[in-house]
Amino acid sequence: MSSDVPPFGELVIRRYEQADAGATRRVFHAAVHGTASRDYTPEQVQAWAPADFDEVRWRGRRAASYTYVACLDGVVVGFSDFTDDGLLDMLFVHPDAGGRGVARALVDRVLREATAAGHRRLRVHASLTARPAFERFGFVVDAARVVEVRGQRLRNFDMSIALTTPGRPRAGRLRHDGPMVDWATLRHAYGSAEDTPGHLTALRSADEEERRVAFGELYASITHQGNRYSASAAAVPALLELVADPAVPDRDLLLYLLGLIAVGADAAWLPGGVRRDELGPDEAGAYHAVASGLPLLDTLTAEPELADSAAYLLGWYPGRPESVPVLARLNTPTALVALGLLGLAEGVPIAERALTDERPLMRWAAAVALAHLHDDGGRAELLRWATGDHPTEPTIGYLNGDVAGLALLSLESIVEDVLEPALVRLAHVSAEPALTTIGVLLRQAFPGGPIAAGTAFPELTERRRRVVRALVDTPGAWLYDGVDFTNVRLLISDYGLPHGRDRLRAYLTTGSGPVIVPGERLS
Repeated sequence: MSSDVPPFGELVIRRYEQADAGATRRVFHAAVHGTASRDYTPEQVQAWAPADFDEVRWRGRRAASYTYVACLDGVVVGFSDFTDDGLLDMLFVHPDAGGRGVARALVDRVLREATAAGHRRLRVHASLTARPAFERFGFVVDAARVVEVRGQRLRNFDMSIALTTPGRPRAGRLRHDGPMVDWATLRHAYGSAEDTPGHLTALRSADEEERRVAFGELYASITHQGNRYSASAAAVPALLELVADPAVPDRDLLLYLLGLIAVGADAAWLPGGVRRDELGPDEAGAYHAVASGLPLLDTLTAEPELADSAAYLLGWYPGRPESVPVLARLNTPTALVALGLLGLAEGVPIAERALTDERPLMRWAAAVALAHLHDDGGRAELLRWATGDHPTEPTIGYLNGDVAGLALLSLESIVEDVLEPALVRLAHVSAEPALTTIGVLLRQAFPGGPIAAGTAFPELTERRRRVVRALVDTPGAWLYDGVDFTNVRLLISDYGLPHGRDRLRAYLTTGSGPVIVPGERLS
């Protein structure tokens, strides 16, 4: 990216466009790893801006805010934004564009636009690095904070600046057939949840843009990166009320949001169900809050456009006999996987019959369901899917549609040795599907966990050497949209292997190498 920043050029501030998503993400990553690295540890920087990212979520965040980009000779070198509830959420400038007034120009534009929109005050969560700049721009510190991001605790500051015109009122309380909720006492990813009721109310709007912005804000705040907060459970009654109303638009999206509130990223649980003893307090509260809507979900399966979304949610609540006939009636792949997740014996004959269905995805779902029900009758079907070059299926909610990945995980749950199919699968995958496959390979080759520090490559068993060679020889498995996928490197290093493909190749070719202590992170 650094070579793309012009040494000179006219600075232009303009509105963000969808085509700017990739450029703004690169600026963000470069700014955190470059400029902010002087104030935060490498571990904190990595947690704040990992190489991998959810492009849909990033685009949603940008579109849900009033975002402005700074361009030098047409090249995006910075961006900033503000939200409907008066938060300047992001201000990032590429390190190679520093010292040219880019940050001030962006903030000046944001302040003008926020004032014109009627805001009285603008808030920001400023990093240690950004605080001096915001103070120069007129912001004052209201409080010091410590936030947790991917297990790392980062210091920052609540700051604000007074604007010149009255802002729009924000709702602080909202009742949805239950006790009044004091949202100001609840938290989401960005602090106080007092903005949440306004977004929930906007989901009923006849204005599509207003609904889109509200959904994006909720998606980014109460289910941020799969996490749940005290505001997550509190939002559930309102969301269930909305989903129950046929006049409300986009109810399939609201069910998707409820799924994220209930279980977060489902890759944490599949091929099994939710391990309730592992849920934190906010996660448990969110999970049980969604459970209150199970009878409603039963009825929503009768609506074709909502049926699979409701079925997906029903499957995360095992041992509920009422769900069996509801899911059986749907006769869809999603409902069949959900039936397996219920863990009830009544699901076995239903799944066995589906193994002969003429629809390939139904046979896949039947085999997955049977594996969860501890029945190996679908072993051959799982093997076909796990070793085939199958694209993701957008109609399948589980594992983001990675049907082959879920087949491999399900096969692993009923077959002791799945190293060969996992090696075959490795050649076809990248990004998150690669993470799933590599996880299986490492568990198969290193069942006892990480190897001892200093273990040379020739000292590994042949089985382990095969896996290391396969990882080195499959560069695509290390990438996410063509960029190095940090999560893959971290997963491999968790087993005591070198951190990164180049280091792993050196380890293989030299017979020794920088084997790290498990848990150590190298840049």
